[in-house]
Amino acid sequence: HAHAQAAAQAVAAQAAAEAVAEAAAATAAGEAAAAAFIADQSQPMKRSRIDQIVGLGTGMEIDPHSQADLLQYAPSQAGSSKRSETWFNHFERLKAFKEETGHFHLPKRDPLSQWARDQRTQKAKQDKGMSSTLTPERREALESIGFPWRLWTKKTW
Repeated sequence: HAHAQAAAQAVAAQAAAEAVAEAAAATAAGEAAAAAFIADQSQPMKRSRIDQIVGLGTGMEIDPHSQADLLQYAPSQAGSSKRSETWFNHFERLKAFKEETGHFHLPKRDPLSQWARDQRTQKAKQDKGMSSTLTPERREALESIGFPWRLWTKKTW
């Protein structure tokens, strides 16, 4: 009787170990599938979609800087994908400039300088409740790299 009981325990332990291994494999596969899905997107994804994937219980975590890279930069209003692509390209150039130099002091003759001014202008419009091409996703992306909305403060004499 003790031998049968030991055999039954061994079978139960083996089944439990297999179940744990299957669960671990499923979690790893889920994480890999989610990462592959995110990486394979032809268009960057919106934060809500990233959060949705991360929230599926995959256990996958994405740091905020990576999330900024994955965001969809398209305007909330109907806008062309070409315009979004151009915005994203400027953003990537700005991010690279900051990484290389440690600052956002762009040469005035650099077209990126005008683009950065345009972003500040769009934020000012947005802050006043006016129509703006600066979407929440774009604003968040700029803030994630430390983009300064004001270059200087007015001095009082």
